[in-house]
Amino acid sequence: MSDNDYLSNSYPTLGLATYVSYDDGLNINDYINSTSSPLDVIFKTASVNVTDPIIARFSSRGPQELTPNILKCDFAPPGVDILAAFTRFTTMTGSDSNKRVVKYNVESGNSMATPHVLGFVAYVKTYHLRWSPSAIKSALMTTCKRN
Repeated sequence: MSDNDYLSNSYPTLGLATYVSYDDGLNINDYINSTSSPLDVIFKTASVNVTDPIIARFSSRGPQELTPNILKCDFAPPGVDILAAFTRFTTMTGSDSNKRVVKYNVESGNSMATPHVLGFVAYVKTYHLRWSPSAIKSALMTTCKRN
């Protein structure tokens, strides 16, 4: 896991887990190995609201390879940590040792972002049957809320 992955993704686990950055993990490991009886205090935490304009690490930045820091996104629907329907044919972690099967799970990826766009397209199409795909894309791009 890279240092930024823990900011943008949740991961189902077999038990209770805490994700930390690589550097923090090294510090924790150093502390554990520094004493025969490692003990620490877990402080109460608060939620951190990471706001735009952060694009998930797995998202496409566009076709420009020479300047990868320039985003080429016409719009960016939400696709990180989306509560969605989940198959009953696998466990929530995908591990054979995990027997938990759920109806819903928190997932991330293009497959989570695409339904947001498709829902918009279907809704607009019901009101404007003759609009072309380009017209619908234009409507989406000109009505997106920018945070």
